[in-house]
Amino acid sequence: MGCILNLVKSEFEHLKEKSTYNHNIFRHKKEQYEILEECDENYNTSTFYLLEFDKEILLGSSLYSLIDDSITENLTIDFKKEYT
Repeated sequence: MGCILNLVKSEFEHLKEKSTYNHNIFRHKKEQYEILEECDENYNTSTFYLLEFDKEILLGSSLYSLIDDSITENLTIDFKKEYT
């Protein structure tokens, strides 16, 4: 089993004004950092990046999305893996 990263859904707010189709931006409510979630409809996966200045730093991939209503608490990401 590889490394995992857990995002606590309730700690993030969806920035709809900065988001576009299949590219959702979330801000951590306390720490104020932003995460980009790229959704791939062909593979039903999401890839997450930490947005830092003008760079996107890969966090990893998940079979779920932070905007998925079935995720109520934690979203598990395969750390540093990009699903293809």
